[in-house]
Amino acid sequence: MKKKKDIKNLEEFIDESFGKTGTKKRDKFEKGYTDFKMGVLIQEARLKRGFTQEQVAKKMRHKQGLHL
Repeated sequence: MKKKKDIKNLEEFIDESFGKTGTKKRDKFEKGYTDFKMGVLIQEARLKRGFTQEQVAKKMRHKQGLHL
């Protein structure tokens, strides 16, 4: 199968958009992506249990509602 020049895989796209691994811009991107993944995991667990954001915040002894 012939690869078109304008088609990139995900790693190539991320390298081009955010720089190589270890650069400041790439590290910022990676941290943001990790934070996003954690948020999704927490949200899925909350929904599976049938909790509201407010209920989770209270269980965590957080005064304001969390955006989960």
